[in-house]
Amino acid sequence: MRFPVVAALLLKDGKVLLTQRPPGKIRAGFWEFPGGKLEKGETLEKALEREILEELGLKVAVGQKLAEVDFNYPEAAITLHCFRCEILSGTPQALEGQKIGLFLPSDIENLSLAPADKLLWQEIKKTLESGSQQ
Repeated sequence: MRFPVVAALLLKDGKVLLTQRPPGKIRAGFWEFPGGKLEKGETLEKALEREILEELGLKVAVGQKLAEVDFNYPEAAITLHCFRCEILSGTPQALEGQKIGLFLPSDIENLSLAPADKLLWQEIKKTLESGSQQ
């Protein structure tokens, strides 16, 4: 069974907001796009709004879907859906013990991204480079 997972592309001053998985979690230390799993009955967009509020204390507007990738981790097969999100209110806070970073797109290649997020970033770059960003 493949599980849907949501991720946000949050841009601030031309930089991409990423979070680093905290100690004690699977793939601790890897950077990833903020987001998470759906709860029963949630749409992708509602799940993303909830996850960003829970993880970062940000109220966001979920916008255009940028990319979708399938990835098989040893413990689960996922479909990672990434949406461009606009921050409506709040300042990013590490509410779940994670680190938060703002990175220039050119610097993301040098980070230790979680494997699914690495694949996702390749797809996001194609979308952004094709000029379909707003």
